[in-house]
Amino acid sequence: WAVRAGAEPKEADVFSKLKGRDMYDYIGALLVRSNVLRLQPQIKDDTNIHIKKFIYRKLYIKTSHDAIHVHRGEDIRADTGARRYIDNYLEGHEYNNEATQTLTLDYIPLLHYMRHYHDLKCSKDLRRVYIATDDPKAVRREIHELGPKKGHAVLFNNCHKIKFTVSKVKKILGAGVCAARYARTIADISDFIVVRTADTFVGEFNSDWGKLIRLFRLAVNQEVGMIGNRGMLGPTQKLVLGQRGGAEMDQSPVLLKDTKVAWG
Repeated sequence: WAVRAGAEPKEADVFSKLKGRDMYDYIGALLVRSNVLRLQPQIKDDTNIHIKKFIYRKLYIKTSHDAIHVHRGEDIRADTGARRYIDNYLEGHEYNNEATQTLTLDYIPLLHYMRHYHDLKCSKDLRRVYIATDDPKAVRREIHELGPKKGHAVLFNNCHKIKFTVSKVKKILGAGVCAARYARTIADISDFIVVRTADTFVGEFNSDWGKLIRLFRLAVNQEVGMIGNRGMLGPTQKLVLGQRGGAEMDQSPVLLKDTKVAWG
């Protein structure tokens, strides 16, 4: 498995000693690194055109940005576990109308995703954040409620100056059924590429899209050698070690680029 996925002899030896989630994460990181999972040439070309036209032109930068995946829509409502979490969250945060016994929202608000920025040190530097979502109109309204405007940016929590770029409304892309469907597919792939390369990613992992993002943010830890007695690290532990750069990081066979779990 490991050798076929592009592993070096030392990496194949590490893989042979792994079990459970570590094993699957390791082989996933190898597959991503070896470029086995890649776009067809025409899809790649059209995706690059979409990114340059609709995303990087507004993001103004190609190398330093954060990304948030605000997942809403029918598929998330159809997931029983996700639906239960959303309802419990809304009821616990006073989004329920006692008079009518109904919820005033049916999704996790953007403000909840932004809570991770409360832990960051205040800075005058501009942060650029890309939001991939299937509900861009509502997300834009929520951005205006996050704080006062500072030029093209928002001053969030009176602390962080953030310029948001939101994914396109996919319903207006393309003309005709087939063209529109293809355009939406290209837009989704473009979102995926921008999100997977972000310095920090905030999202949920109930959806297949979220799980795929996590896979493409994994990397083989080149410092790991013989690991027979180190014990297994769970996904959350690996995530924390990868974020803080602690001394224990060299004990994890796979590192996860800075990733925050929004909910679920």
